[in-house]
Amino acid sequence: MPLTRSLLVPIGLFTFLLGVDAAVSIGLVSTMVAFLHGAGAGPFPVAGTGGAPFLLAGTPANLVTNPGHVANAAGGTALVLVGFGGIAALWLERRRRKQVSPQSYSLFLALQ
Repeated sequence: MPLTRSLLVPIGLFTFLLGVDAAVSIGLVSTMVAFLHGAGAGPFPVAGTGGAPFLLAGTPANLVTNPGHVANAAGGTALVLVGFGGIAALWLERRRRKQVSPQSYSLFLALQ
């Protein structure tokens, strides 16, 4: 199969886009987790109805923060496995296809 009609280019493009999506996901979720662990935990001064300020808790009482950590880990796994691993696998496959000549491939098929 010639490289011009190969599916390696579109698969490589989509693998690259999935890697970019994973990197954006990691960035957004990491920022959210850092905010909730830092300044987002409150308390925040709020002006009351009578004009007297009071402190409002920043984190709701039953907020579950574990999904943020899980999403961050999933984004990191996707970036490493799909992004880096996929690009490396496609690069190795393209390199292998360039090294295999059509004569040696037809000889391989004839011997089977």
